[in-house]
Amino acid sequence: MPFALLCVALISALVASPALAQRAWSVPVDLTPGSQSAQQARLAVDQAGNALSTWIQVRGQSRATQAARLDGTSGTWGFPAPLSASTTSEAPSESTDVALNAAGNGMAVWVRREPGSDPALIRVQAARYLGASRTWQAAVNLTPTLAAALYPRVAVDADGDAIVVWVAQGAATLVVQSARYDASDNEWSAVQTLSLDGGAIAGEPALAIDEAGHAAAAWARYDGTQHIIQAALYDAETDVWSAAVPLSLPGGSATGPHLSMTATGRTIVAAWRRPDSTSAQIVQFARFDPEAELWSTPQDLSLTGADTYESDVVVDDTGNVTAAWTRFDGFTRAVQARRYDAVADTWAPSSP
Repeated sequence: MPFALLCVALISALVASPALAQRAWSVPVDLTPGSQSAQQARLAVDQAGNALSTWIQVRGQSRATQAARLDGTSGTWGFPAPLSASTTSEAPSESTDVALNAAGNGMAVWVRREPGSDPALIRVQAARYLGASRTWQAAVNLTPTLAAALYPRVAVDADGDAIVVWVAQGAATLVVQSARYDASDNEWSAVQTLSLDGGAIAGEPALAIDEAGHAAAAWARYDGTQHIIQAALYDAETDVWSAAVPLSLPGGSATGPHLSMTATGRTIVAAWRRPDSTSAQIVQFARFDPEAELWSTPQDLSLTGADTYESDVVVDDTGNVTAAWTRFDGFTRAVQARRYDAVADTWAPSSP
């Protein structure tokens, strides 16, 4: 989960717990034993305030993905549960992700290097979480053979179906791949490549899903001159991904895409960073129009003339959008945000 969404999820979880009846933060609690290191924590929250967190446990050269559950009623965390078997060496890019739907059913994904294998060859694995029994199912391999795989991302719809995207080694360059889990059949689809081979993918892909299972994925792809942000849409009714389309305009490399969707899928928004006329990195935004089936022309959100860094975007179910980023003014980094009012069809100035 990206930085801004992690903050939103944390607030949602804490507000739902009794400890937040007085609108106060609870004291920090350790989810991992003090004798162990942990990294790459992720968080997801359901409608009742229950939460799942996943992370990578580090013990010397050993790595394993673990998870813990927050009970939204009592406000207490359970003991960590192992999701993957330990590996004796770290993967080239250790990462994990987790998602929950409103009913509390979820999915966790991670990358795992097989013990004794080539350091560049790893698998994408996944485990399903059943909210009713509060249990994890056994891990499964999404990539059937050992290969380069990076940055898995997962999203879950109202029925418990899940979509996972990740970056993998194609025939020529890095590509974006996907697999879908069907909860009714308890089966995973074959792996599908979403991006064209021949233009390497830079950084992490973005993923969003609505309650009906329609999804959007975005990534940065090198076109031979620069990196452009591309996106593809998944139609749950036809079980088909659209061809990738560019979101960013030529004239500068764009990176760091983020996506958000309303529960009905009527609004899809994307944000990313690219250079302005002064070569400073600014945040740009685009919206998908479901009637016209087109993405809007990119719009600048941050002020020009200064670099922005981490960014994120979230849309609520009424179509209001909030975007946030850090901006360096030459002396300090400030967190800034802008809000789009769907009724007024206007963006407020950045704040602070």
